Amino acid sequence: MLTSLSFLVLSLTVFGQAQESTLPQTKNAAAQMAAVKIDLPYAPQVVAEVIKQYVLVNGPANQRKAVGYRLSENTQLAKNNLNGADLHYFVQLKNADNPNETVLYLKLESYTLNHENMREAYYFNSEDAMDYLNQLKVAVSHNATVLQKQLQSSNLAKCKKRSDNLERQANRLGRQQELVALQVNKTQEIQKKDRQTQKLNALNDKVNTNKILLANQKDETLRQATALTLLANPIKH
Repeated sequence: MLTSLSFLVLSLTVFGQAQESTLPQTKNAAAQMAAVKIDLPYAPQVVAEVIKQYVLVNGPANQRKAVGYRLSENTQLAKNNLNGADLHYFVQLKNADNPNETVLYLKLESYTLNHENMREAYYFNSEDAMDYLNQLKVAVSHNATVLQKQLQSSNLAKCKKRSDNLERQANRLGRQQELVALQVNKTQEIQKKDRQTQKLNALNDKVNTNKILLANQKDETLRQATALTLLANPIKH
């Protein structure tokens, strides 16, 4: 069975079971294609990678090692797919405010090749497809969690580095601000005082911008640290 991945958007809670849906490719509801979907607690790039690793690269022998699931052989979706219709996946960021949640779609419409090597439409059963996604979610969970931890550790390190750079910039701007303010107070000559005042105003703007950027970066760093902590120590329900 061949498989294909399509990428749409590049964009710990309890995530539910697969459900029926349509692909979010068009604003015209009549033109949308039937699909099933499942929410996954991983970033889109992580989901794309584990799907590629598990479905596109690993054969049935390796898939059997993934927590006992033999997706290619034992699911009803595979058993009914006698002519080897492609599986088309679509990966989409679930929420722009959270880069670590993804919606994975499996398109129900596919095709097979007839005796004349021509394409013929083939439709997966939605119940079988939802069962497949539910099992796939469990089967890839270990590798996805490992990749997600690596990604979030990298993101946290980058956040801390940006925060440190902004802190250093804030200290440098603060020293410059104090020096220019002192010069403004000491200068008596009008034109020179005006130039120094303009320079001080520009520095004040930079300081204020830096404060906003630093506050936002600290919030992002905390968010990444919290997400990584939850991933390493998930809440049990």
